[in-house]
Order: sequence, then C-alpha cells, then structure tokens
Amino acid sequence: MGENTRANKNHLRFADIVIVILCLSVMAYSVNLFRNDLYQTINLQNVQPVGTITIKNNTVQRRIADRVLWDRLRVESPVYLGDIIRVAELSEATLNIEDQHIDIEENTLIRILLSPDGSGALQIELTDGNIGVTTDTESGGLQLNLMGRVIETGAGTTLTAAAGKDGIALQVTEGKAVFIEEGASREISSGTMIALNDKGIEQLVPSAVVTQPRPNARYVKSTPQSLSVRFAWNRVNLRPQDTLRLEIAADRNFSRIVQSVENLASSAEVSLEAGTWNWRLLYENTTLSTGRITVVEAENLNLLSPARGSLFRYRDEPPSLRFQWSEIEEASHYVIEIASSSDFANLRINRQITAPFFVDSSLSEGTWYWRVQPVFSSVYEGGASFSNVSFFRIEQTAQTVPAEQTAVMLEGAQLRELERSAGNEPSPEPVIVLAETPPAPAPTSPPRQAQAAPPLLPVPANRVPANNYRIGIEQLKTQRNLIFRWTAVQGANAYILTLYEQAGDGRRQINRVTVTNPAWTLENVNALGRGTFVWQIEAVSRNSGGTITRRGTAGENTFTMDIPLPAPVQMDDPGVLYGF
Repeated sequence: MGENTRANKNHLRFADIVIVILCLSVMAYSVNLFRNDLYQTINLQNVQPVGTITIKNNTVQRRIADRVLWDRLRVESPVYLGDIIRVAELSEATLNIEDQHIDIEENTLIRILLSPDGSGALQIELTDGNIGVTTDTESGGLQLNLMGRVIETGAGTTLTAAAGKDGIALQVTEGKAVFIEEGASREISSGTMIALNDKGIEQLVPSAVVTQPRPNARYVKSTPQSLSVRFAWNRVNLRPQDTLRLEIAADRNFSRIVQSVENLASSAEVSLEAGTWNWRLLYENTTLSTGRITVVEAENLNLLSPARGSLFRYRDEPPSLRFQWSEIEEASHYVIEIASSSDFANLRINRQITAPFFVDSSLSEGTWYWRVQPVFSSVYEGGASFSNVSFFRIEQTAQTVPAEQTAVMLEGAQLRELERSAGNEPSPEPVIVLAETPPAPAPTSPPRQAQAAPPLLPVPANRVPANNYRIGIEQLKTQRNLIFRWTAVQGANAYILTLYEQAGDGRRQINRVTVTNPAWTLENVNALGRGTFVWQIEAVSRNSGGTITRRGTAGENTFTMDIPLPAPVQMDDPGVLYGF
C-alpha cells in the first residue's frame, strides 16, 4: 500500500513538472511572438510608408506579410510595402497611394506589392471582396492583381473590381484599363466591363456599367434644397425593349427603400437629402449594378461662441476667447477667419484647424467679425462656403471688471449697426407711442447677460494618463492597451475623446470616439509608434436623438511613447523586409 502511494505521488510530481514546463514553454513562445511583433512595429519607424489608409467605419486590420498578429488600425494610419489589409463586415476604408484612391468595401482582403515586372510600380492584389479605384490625371496609373490576372490602369481612370469564389469582374467608369492575361492584352474602355467565372471563362450576361455617379461617390450639399444626383449607364447584353429599375435605400439590405424609379432606359435623376444612401440597378429581379452615395450637409454650420453681439470687458490683459462651432461630420478641417471689418479685407487671424473649436487671446480692443468654413477632402464633389458672419466687441476699461460683467450682450443702436455691417437684417426700431401724460421712465437696467448659449460644462478632472505620462519599452512588453479615465461631469451624459499625434507642423488626428462612461480603452497601444501624443476629453449633453444640446470645455493631457530607435534598416530591396 505504501509503495503504491509513493508511486502515485512520484507520478503526480512528474505530471506536474511536465505541465509546468509546458506552460513555461507556451509563455516563452508568446513572449517571443510579442517581442517580434513589437520590434516589427519599431522597425517601421525607419521605413518610408507608401501611403495612408483612412478608416471610414468600424474595423480595419493590417498584417505585415511575415507577421503573426493583426494590428487594428487607427482612423488614419501609414501603410507599407507588403501590408495585408483586411476590412471587416459593415466596415469600409480608403487607401491613398501616390494621388490614387482605393475605396475598400466590407469583407475585402488586399495586399500591397511591388509589380513583378521590375518597373518599381506598386500593385494592389485583390484576393476577395470589392474595391473602387480612382487615379489622378497626373499620376502614372496603378496595377491591380485580381486573383492572378493583371490589370493596368491609366491616369484619370475610375473603375470598380470584384473578386471571389465565383470569379472576377471589372467595370471602367472613366478612362481606360488594360487587361493582361498570358501575354495578351485587352483594353477595357470607359463604360465597358469584363467578367470571368472561376474557370476563367468570360460571362456574357445582361449588365449595366454605371458611368454616373462615380463608385462610392461623395457629395457636399451646401444649400437647403435636396441634392440632385444624375445616374447614367451603358447597357450590356440587353435588348432595346428591356427596361431597368433604380432603387435607393437607407440600408445595405434594401429593406428600407426610399425611392424607386421604374421603366428606365439609360439614365435617371433623383433628389437626395444628407445621409448615406445605397443604390442598385435591376433588370427584372436581377441586380446589374450597386453602389453607395454619401451626401454631407455643409450649410448648417452654426457659430456657437462667442455669442453674437457679445461684449467683453477687460482691464489689463485681453480676454482669452474660445471660438466654437457645430461640427460637420465628414469635414477634414476648418478655416476660421477673424477680421476687424465685415468684408474680411484685413484678416487678423486665418487658421486651419481640425477640431471644432479654437482658443485665442491675441485680439485687442475693437469690434471683431468671424466666420468658419468646413473643408472636405478631394474625394468629395462640391464644396462648402463660409458660415454666416458673427461679431463681438472687446473694450478696455480703467476700472476693475467684476467676473459677471466680463461678457455681456450689446443692445440698442450699436447692436443694430453691427448687424447691418455683418450683412444681416437688423431688428426693427421700437415704435414709441406718446400718451397725453408721458409715463414715468423705466429704471435703467444693467447690460443684459449673454444667454444665447447655455454655459459650457466644466473640464473633466482627474484625467489619466496624466500630463507628460511616459510609456517605455519595458512597459510595452507587458502592457497591450492604454486606459483613459476621468471624473464624471455633472450634467453630462456623454464624452468626446480625441487622440492626436503631435508633429512638427501641428497635430494630426488619430482617433475620435464618443462614449457614455468616463473611460475608454485603446486596445493596441504599440500601434501608436514612437512620439508624443495629445488626448482631449470634452463632456457633452445629448438628447434622445443623439444631437448635442450642450457642450463642455475640453481638457487635454500629453503622453510620450518613448521607444528607442533601432539601427537603420537596409532598404536596397524593400520587398525583402516583408518576405517578398
């Protein structure tokens, strides 16, 4: 009995040792994978990116060819030769390479390669999914690889490409593309297409090549009226008597169709409000072509503060003013102009700003006029004008100004005169009717307080990471994420967190999220790379529809990713670095 017990104990000890060794091996392997992954990220600091990718919605991931782990990309990230880009379901992104834009649809996988012909040109390999390509009129074009079949695009070409288990399809909207296969070439001109099944056999089926609007078209609506959008297409393998139907829906599944136009030949025109609209062109019940249109409302930019007609008084130092305006969702940046005259002939301030606010203390005594213009990227058709002009006045006084009197509202003739100078219809003069016995004069009231906008919510306190927080390489070995925390603000039901990278020429926005709890987690902190970063947090109050009804004063902290630079990477053959 005793010998059996000892044998069992020895057996248990041996099994325990094996399990411990196995766990340590797995841990060491995981640490080594993380170490390799980390140093791949560090090495990219010395590699010139080939372009940038901008995430439009949800999840987009990137993996270097000889890497195991996927990176979840931030709003705008650099991309490198050899990168594999994966766009998840209900997601989309735009890849910008040498003045060429590649719109990547959901459930799409691409890879960035060097062209095998030795020309040094880049090639986009589409393994699965859908992309839209727009090349600049001054560019040298772009090469595509659709499941082993090469397409060369010329300058000024717009096309869509699809690849999957059923084969490939290519439609050219503008310009031309050359389809190369087994040494032969075939030109695909504007308004034509080619489709091959999984065996490489061309399919001659009823089709429609849409030439207007562009794939993933984006428009700026700068007037209150609906935007008129023209559709035009070329008919392929359709009889003259065959008519088509155009449907516009508010969702991808076309369960909420808002417009349907029947009996169409080769064109149609629809009116659209602001929003994202999905369209499809059908022959009987077969979808011939489909796409998406984004219409951005740009005419409703409102100037929030300083309130119109505000009067700021100071004794010694000019006041620090916070200029704030309503945010336009798709704007890349804003231009703010401040001048001493309503015609803006002599500008005092002319700045480009990515955030919807601006703080300045350089304005001295006088009347100041200001306006803001949203600016959109070149992929949008149309543009926005400046907002309505607002104005305020700054006065210096020899007396101490009580805090409640530093900002009041102008009244009377002075306010009406400023309204006229700003190009607005002033309020009518009051009509005075004299009675037989004039009434006693009303007591003089103090200047009216500025009540045009509710007071700003306070700055969120106890912000973590604290200012000048440092993240070193030792910390990155064990820390995969970064938690942002702050104290909840009374009266706020949401918070806007914006993350910037501090560069030599200013700040570049990395991420912007709206959360309801006073905390947010950046899942992959090593994706930030080396440098200094700024995070801002603003408390806001939103109604049930999600519209912001009250804003707050943003607070900001900085932190540093202190990763040492490795030795320079040899770049004789850029493909070698990524295993190509």
